Amino acid sequence: MDSEFRKSLIYRLVIWGLLLIGLVVFGKLAIAKLTDPTFISLDDYVEYWSASRLNRVRGNPYNPDQLESLQLAAGRLKNVPIMMWNPPWTLALMMPLSWLPYPSSRVLWLLLNILILFVCVNWCWRAYGGDLRHAWIAWVVAFTFGPPLHLLKAGQITILLLLGVVGFLYFSGRQKWWLAGFAAGLITIKPHLLYLFGLALLVWALSNRKWTVLGGFAVFLFTSMGVAWAVNPALINQYLYAVTAYPPEQWATPTFGAVLRLLFGVDKFWLQFVPPVLGSLWFLRYWKRSRSHWDWLSQVPLLVLVSLMTSAYGWTFDYTVSLLAIIQVAVWASEHRSWSWAESIFLIVYVALDLVTIFSNANQISFWWMSSWLLASYLMALRLFSQRLKVR
Repeated sequence: MDSEFRKSLIYRLVIWGLLLIGLVVFGKLAIAKLTDPTFISLDDYVEYWSASRLNRVRGNPYNPDQLESLQLAAGRLKNVPIMMWNPPWTLALMMPLSWLPYPSSRVLWLLLNILILFVCVNWCWRAYGGDLRHAWIAWVVAFTFGPPLHLLKAGQITILLLLGVVGFLYFSGRQKWWLAGFAAGLITIKPHLLYLFGLALLVWALSNRKWTVLGGFAVFLFTSMGVAWAVNPALINQYLYAVTAYPPEQWATPTFGAVLRLLFGVDKFWLQFVPPVLGSLWFLRYWKRSRSHWDWLSQVPLLVLVSLMTSAYGWTFDYTVSLLAIIQVAVWASEHRSWSWAESIFLIVYVALDLVTIFSNANQISFWWMSSWLLASYLMALRLFSQRLKVR
């Protein structure tokens, strides 16, 4: 017994030692790369770091000139600042990292992103009935999917939306409604992206009188907004001025709204919001048909994909949240013992298009098809793997 314990202890020490060495080496390499001015010029994290630091010292996190000054000091070469358009309460989540110099903050954020991604996909694999011995499949799927790779490279914060949805599913499954609502509040840092999930949460909570869910959601909003506002009392006015004085209407995002503007006139800004209206109408019909047998674990993947396809704004890295649906399909596929031609072709097409998203240098709007491809693939998988649909 002592011998087995000693061997186990030595094994653990070796594993943790190698992990520590790996983190040190990775940290040094990451710092060298992430602080390269040519890299920072394409890095979105610098917008969150600079905006949070400005808010912490009662500057204006939505002022282009003030952002430019900090971003140039961090090493960005371009004189055009990256604006942060996220709601003010987002700053409360990012301000702790703004105390660190940019290089250290950027590396820490990268490590946190990797950890969150790992935890979320691992939980999804288990929640959708995946064999724990094959959990590595979920890790491979997540870390070979184009959007999460772009997210990690850019230092984006969409990973927090994935964490919010997964947190909601985790706590709601245990009927801890306050915590479920609080976790769901994370989707409000990009409210346009998962607006159908938010709408479904509101309608479901009202229909089932789950006031504690709405209470937890409200606590998240008021707490995070209160922290950001207490540090900088002018924050709300600064944000309102920014979105009215110079709204983000020139972005050519990979969305159907942007495509409509290209077809019928880029000056018609209102076309950007036609898809969300259609998405909301779809949800009302979907809710009417599904409310009697509503199950969050089963419904969320579809809600997320439709929301992404009809979002007013969004970038390819935002499709990281579609991992909920992709992991679910991966579970079904992993349990399949014999593959038909249709299923094999489905997998080949997925891999091919995923490689396109990873290695293509095309402009973002060129990927306008990606969200609809993800939705169509999911619906096709529902049909192909229909015998694997029971969520455990």
